[in-house]
Amino acid sequence: MPQNKQAFANAIAQSLGAGQSNRRPLIAMRGIRKSYYIGQPNELEILHGIDLTVWPGEFVAIVGESGSGKSTLMNIIGVLDKPTSGEYTLDGVDIHKADDDELAGIRNNKIGFVFQTYNLIGRQSALKNVELPMLYAGIPGGERTRRAKEWLDRVGMGERARHQPNELSGGQKQRVAIARAMVNDPALILADEPTGALDSETSRVVMDLFHEMHEKYHKTIVLITHNPALAEECQRVLTLHDGRIIAERKGSGVRGAL
Repeated sequence: MPQNKQAFANAIAQSLGAGQSNRRPLIAMRGIRKSYYIGQPNELEILHGIDLTVWPGEFVAIVGESGSGKSTLMNIIGVLDKPTSGEYTLDGVDIHKADDDELAGIRNNKIGFVFQTYNLIGRQSALKNVELPMLYAGIPGGERTRRAKEWLDRVGMGERARHQPNELSGGQKQRVAIARAMVNDPALILADEPTGALDSETSRVVMDLFHEMHEKYHKTIVLITHNPALAEECQRVLTLHDGRIIAERKGSGVRGAL
């Protein structure tokens, strides 16, 4: 393995084994900018120098109206996209030094994604959908099935393990998506409008699951939302406006009534 690849692999290994006691930030962003159409007359900068620190074990909400830059920032946090400039370290790993294969490994092993539209694979059972991140991680089939069943039970979907997405309600799909996000024991859960397509009763069930992931399993969660009631349940609330973080405050950190 080339020296730079070996160093990068070592950084991942060390960060995966690090506990919260070292108090190293899980997310450290400095001066993050994102532009499109660079060098063209219609060049457009979406993020204007974002500074963001998230500590292990935090439950943080990022709120903002449509067009505020939430989705762009989420894509960069989730290493689905790279910033135009600035520094980003995720769990001790310098994202700027990663190539595409390394970024794919980070997404699969360090980040659990929960999307508004669930992003489940049709014609695959709930069980197979939850197994998928472990398949990419090279985990043997028997262990994949055991862990997938375990997490489906934990989110109350054990009896629906053999059902395909088109046989599940929106809330059931989102519970499967949360199980899939948790199954590789990621450092970060990144949730993008996870209740946006759900009614209030189902939203409460899903939000309670996030609280359980945070309280029982000590997961760091970044919740992207435009819902102020959801944001208030988080420990810290950041407001994004026109590509800048303009406010930061404490949330209640307790479950509410949606």
